[in-house]
Amino acid sequence: MATKIFTIEGKLNLKKFLKDSLKLGRIFFSLYFSCLNSASALLKWTPVAKLDFVGGQVFFEGQSTSFTGNGNWLLVPGLKFTDKFSLIPTVSGKYRRIREVQELVGGGFLTRENFENTASVKGIYKWNDTWKTKVKSSFKTQLVVESDDEKLGKGLYDNHKLSFGLELERTGVLFKSLRLSFDPYGVRFFRYKTLSSGTSLGAEIKSGENTLDFNAYDTSLSAVLSLLGRFVLTGSTLFSYRPYTDQFTVTSSGQYTDDKRKDYYSLTSLGLQSHLPTFDNNVIEIESVAGLDLSYTIQKSNQHNYDAAKTKFNQKYYDYDEYSITPQLTAKFMNKLELVLSYGFTNRKYSDRVVQDTDGNYRSSLLYQNFHTVSYALKYPILYGLSVTAQGAYRKTTSNMEYEKTYRYNYHSQHYFLGLSWEY
Repeated sequence: MATKIFTIEGKLNLKKFLKDSLKLGRIFFSLYFSCLNSASALLKWTPVAKLDFVGGQVFFEGQSTSFTGNGNWLLVPGLKFTDKFSLIPTVSGKYRRIREVQELVGGGFLTRENFENTASVKGIYKWNDTWKTKVKSSFKTQLVVESDDEKLGKGLYDNHKLSFGLELERTGVLFKSLRLSFDPYGVRFFRYKTLSSGTSLGAEIKSGENTLDFNAYDTSLSAVLSLLGRFVLTGSTLFSYRPYTDQFTVTSSGQYTDDKRKDYYSLTSLGLQSHLPTFDNNVIEIESVAGLDLSYTIQKSNQHNYDAAKTKFNQKYYDYDEYSITPQLTAKFMNKLELVLSYGFTNRKYSDRVVQDTDGNYRSSLLYQNFHTVSYALKYPILYGLSVTAQGAYRKTTSNMEYEKTYRYNYHSQHYFLGLSWEY
């Protein structure tokens, strides 16, 4: 009899889930390598693997944590069957034990642990030297620890995401890549229904049972353009339609309509990279690349907010505009030591969400947030694909919002990590 992964209450049994996942993984890889051995004369196998493990300390609002660690992993056993058809399965994941603010349920929540795993597969068919078609699918599980009394694997905001995609790509000389893709996916917060009672969120989040679950239909167009041999210009635009499966819109009286929430999200980005002249004085050689990324985001929704404690109706509560600018410098010293420096600034303005004082009383000013992030990364190769890595970041977010019993609007944090990276 198959092991039950879910209990009677519908909660995920993490121990049994991981045990069954390992069994399925062993079966999958044994079949995979059996097929690979029997078909080795017919296909080319190009494996890619990467592991990163770092440890260090985190500071949030001036308070330091004990020694903590993060990890990332990636396995891509790429398969090329013919000159026209390739298959790229991918297994990737990350573990972060770090205090950081993540965007969840329309605002920032302070999280303490994050464990993600993704399995995906992409099929690529090359029609000719110019055109390619890509079909892809992936499944991602995210486990989030948000409150002090939560444990990893039993978090309120644990979720999984199932996605599919179809992409058409054209390559050339001037346009190195031009891609059009359609990517539908669904996100399910499988534990929220049973744990959400007693939260301080607005009444609209309690309008149904699975109020955070949504589907999305992304359409994007992106391009990579080569200019004058030294510049690379990238641009993309994405539009996403996101209907919620069980969240009804709220009215000015705190009641619910028969209409369900629908969000409309768009992101337009532009990037420019340039190879700077090589510095070489016969003692030190430095190769460097300078980059600048710009983006503009629009979020619109038919959902509003009703604050039952203050009997206040907040129209278009989730609507905002946001722009970001990120200059970046990448340098390689003596063809070994790599250094990456970046600074990111983001400004978000809500179209109708007004600020509150520390007691929750509403004012007339509209809410804004400014995000600042300074980060660095160092990497030095040792041997056999193994490298020593160091990384760190300082983040500061400021806002005119004073009420933070629901979401975090004002905070600062920093971290530094040192570890090893292996690539194959």
